[in-house]
Amino acid sequence: MPRADDSDHTDDHTELMALAVRLARGAGSLTVRLRADARADGRGDGGGDGRADGRGNGRPDGGGDGREDGGADGGAEGRGDGGADGGANGGAAGRGDGGAEGGGDCGAEGRGDGADGGADGGSLGVAVKSSPTDVVTDVDRASERWLADELARLRPDDGLLGEEGAHRPGGSGVRWVVDPIDGTVNFLYGLRPYAVSVAAERDGQVVAGAVHDPTSGETFSAALGAGAYLDGAPIGGRWVAAELATAVIATGFGYDAGVRAGQGEVLAGLLPRIGNLRRLGSAALDLCYVAAGRLDGYYEHGLKDWDRAAGLLVATEAGVVVGGLRGRPPGVLTVAASPTVAAELTTLLEELGADDIADLYG
Repeated sequence: MPRADDSDHTDDHTELMALAVRLARGAGSLTVRLRADARADGRGDGGGDGRADGRGNGRPDGGGDGREDGGADGGAEGRGDGGADGGANGGAAGRGDGGAEGGGDCGAEGRGDGADGGADGGSLGVAVKSSPTDVVTDVDRASERWLADELARLRPDDGLLGEEGAHRPGGSGVRWVVDPIDGTVNFLYGLRPYAVSVAAERDGQVVAGAVHDPTSGETFSAALGAGAYLDGAPIGGRWVAAELATAVIATGFGYDAGVRAGQGEVLAGLLPRIGNLRRLGSAALDLCYVAAGRLDGYYEHGLKDWDRAAGLLVATEAGVVVGGLRGRPPGVLTVAASPTVAAELTTLLEELGADDIADLYG
């Protein structure tokens, strides 16, 4: 039976999760609106699939028909009917039910329209960071500013770490770790999916988090000791593959050409021994998809705290086995897989020298 202080901490973690959900959805809504504005500015008429109002039911303010049950348009939401995002367990949509996620005042999701159309490089203000393939847009920065401003308003004593440079030390023992757009290349090219990731650490341990996909309207969330959720419905414990040979595994690639070459060698050895491979473009969603049973496993080198903080908690709370290689915790290499295939996947990555790739990151 949990101690009273454990219960108190769990309640606090759940409250932090509810705020993470509201923040992730609010920032996601902003990315939808700003992308639509950029497309409208680029064409001068604001028409077609880039309307600045976010296209009816996906408006950043939750306007239009604002269906909370994945209404008649179905689209990418369509969960539980065998659609592409329905996953193995057909997770329920359950939007706006005031469940563990807590909904809230930071706006609706902006469902289903966050990645319409093609690339908008010029109008989105693209710059590069560590390499020509490591890009950032004005929308990334605006999303992070919005998150920083909201946290300063709602929890001024908390710390903050953001991918695009936001930093505040704080004094409460809580630090927020945010990725304003995880999957910027997808966002730039008009591909699905991308995500906003928001996590809360207490004294260095991630205790709550949310990952929101504006292109589908889905929100994954978790609180330490309180489970993992997809739009308020519990997830975890259901995966498809009984062995690695039939498993669907996801991965991602680094920005450095030399690192990619090594990752390609590892992948060449992996492909003949798994069922299939996916490369989605968002580490946060990769982790959440394993949690939801849509993937059997995932591995990637070089993830930063903001890439994986919320997603790893969702995965762990859903019963996913997470770690590094040779008994180490997630570090330069992150591995997450169902209990059925985790040992096989980890052993195979060790055999293929994935450690050597990790060494390239220093």
